[in-house]
Amino acid sequence: MNFFHHIQKLRSIWMCGLICLLSGFVLAAPIKIPFRYVQSFILIELKVNSKIPVQLIFDTGAEHHILFDRIYTDLFENIYTRQVKVIGSDFQQELNALITKPLTNVIPAFGELTFPWLVLEDANQALSEWVGENVQGILSANCFSNYILEIDYRRQQIILHEKLPKKINKSYTVCSNSIQKNKPYIQTMVQSTSSVKPIPMELLLDTGAGVPLLIYAYEKDILTMPQPLIPGYLGSGLGGKINGLVGRIDQFQFCNQSQTLVPTYFHIIDSIQLSLDPSQKKGIIGNQILEKYSIFLDYRNQKLYLKLKSTKNKIIQFDRSGILVVSGGPMLKNYYVSMVIPGSPAEEAGIEIGDEIVSLKGLGKSFLSLHYIQKILSSKKLDKVKIKLLRNNVKIKRNIRLRELI
Repeated sequence: MNFFHHIQKLRSIWMCGLICLLSGFVLAAPIKIPFRYVQSFILIELKVNSKIPVQLIFDTGAEHHILFDRIYTDLFENIYTRQVKVIGSDFQQELNALITKPLTNVIPAFGELTFPWLVLEDANQALSEWVGENVQGILSANCFSNYILEIDYRRQQIILHEKLPKKINKSYTVCSNSIQKNKPYIQTMVQSTSSVKPIPMELLLDTGAGVPLLIYAYEKDILTMPQPLIPGYLGSGLGGKINGLVGRIDQFQFCNQSQTLVPTYFHIIDSIQLSLDPSQKKGIIGNQILEKYSIFLDYRNQKLYLKLKSTKNKIIQFDRSGILVVSGGPMLKNYYVSMVIPGSPAEEAGIEIGDEIVSLKGLGKSFLSLHYIQKILSSKKLDKVKIKLLRNNVKIKRNIRLRELI
């Protein structure tokens, strides 16, 4: 072999090695899974056992994948392996559920994913009434725990990365989180009023929660609750509706980020209720806080990366009417008063539980949505809202004079 051929051979070997080396570092493109953001819930589509389409809440705070009605799995033969009991979100009810065999489920843009379902034996529609759309269950985010999980609220995408993207730079803050029972927890500081010191709390990072912040208040709790406090509806869980108290805390800090005057829900539970599920921590951080950020969650390395999307840290709006509205009826297009806060503008206007909203600010119910109703009733730009109601088949008109409640 002459010198020229020797050089050519070495060059070929070098090029082959370089190509092989580079191919080892070539990553697949990020997987972008679309979702819809409705009433501060992330809704994602899926086909159960590759056949049955359902709409699910995407939930970092869920340990299991859950279906709210066995109608979706009874279609398949010999599908269940055993019966179990689960604790409802109210810490009071034990619910009967069935575990399925591992099923191959199809997620748009991702493909097939095999896992078993936890299926409630008694159908539960409480979350659908709260969201205003049919929701058939919960998809636990831990099914993507082998990826770095990005949640893009603005583009409404869940983006799965094999490696930490280059766009995560010094403008992002990074902090540690702990994964417990497939759920991410993070250290926070909560200052309820300016007269008390901030209190450290480990809270659950929960994309399945449509509230800003929820804190479990135990017997003899060291947390001083803010004033004023009003009765509040904390949401709907596996155990049904959850009631509590609502007020604004002075400051909330997590991952070197700070939010002020955050509407905070307090769920009062006693030691007996806590003993039903001792794994629970002090509370949850929900979507109304998380949506303010670009978020990357690294399950494998237990890291959270955050970047505030706007330099303006806007105060989270809260209802100024004293009405809680839920959806119902055919296609969930009817809207009913589910709660009236004592002493609120709604009570002063003579609005009662069970009233159906047929018109709000001149718009008929066919043009309404839960989101629009809540937006109007929490608006700081309005002092008075005209509302038409149906009570015992009689239409009545009322004026609600909005004001700050917390």
